[in-house]
Amino acid sequence: MKHNVRMIIQSWKQTISVFTLLLAILTSCDIGVRFLFNDEPRYTLQGDSGTVTLSGYSLDRDDISFHFDGDFYVNLDSLKVLYFNQEVPNLHVKIYRNDVLISFFERRLRINGKEVLRVSMRDVVPYKLVKTGYIEILPSDFILCNGKPIITDTIRLSTAKRYKSLKRFSVD
Repeated sequence: MKHNVRMIIQSWKQTISVFTLLLAILTSCDIGVRFLFNDEPRYTLQGDSGTVTLSGYSLDRDDISFHFDGDFYVNLDSLKVLYFNQEVPNLHVKIYRNDVLISFFERRLRINGKEVLRVSMRDVVPYKLVKTGYIEILPSDFILCNGKPIITDTIRLSTAKRYKSLKRFSVD
């Protein structure tokens, strides 16, 4: 009898342990919100010597990725982003080149070939939690192709459905 009670207690302990582990795994997974660019999941900018495809998401910060394929210059201090009708201060923006943080003092980059720039904006509240309004990338000299800017119109970011896996919308 004692042996059966011990087995039942041991079985319950294992069940509770597995349930606790599953609960911890599920609650630690945050859900990202995919951005739409002018109501499309990706937005492509065409230059004379290549293309730049934009994609992005909101998680604990708002990230916009610029996927370059060609020859471009990037003026890092020329990016103009409106975050709910207010310009994003440079102190709240970090730019990564192929996942390496670019120095705050670097002003211009040459992109030749396939590279990714990720603009990461951290504000008080990530866009995914607000769920209203827009983030806008304004026309600027941020990306140049043969000396001409390729962002010539405002690009409006809004949110799409929630996804558990951000890999679903990566650009390859």
